[in-house]
Amino acid sequence: MGELTEALDRHEPRNAQLYRACARDMARLSSGAPAILGATSQMLERARRLRPEDVATLNEAAYQQQLGSDYKAGRNALYPKP
Repeated sequence: MGELTEALDRHEPRNAQLYRACARDMARLSSGAPAILGATSQMLERARRLRPEDVATLNEAAYQQQLGSDYKAGRNALYPKP
């Protein structure tokens, strides 16, 4: 995961969609492993900083929090309290 993140940072540092796609694919293969979900969460944070208006990234972040059994955080990511 570290090598993938480094490669993205080096070659595609402004491609939010690629960060999200890589995070999505790796999370689906992770079986809920906390170390992998932590790395994919960092990728999604980069994507969110690049394109904060992108709803697909927000949805993916919430889904991955649920993969890690943090249902409350996943719900709050989608429906933040005012």
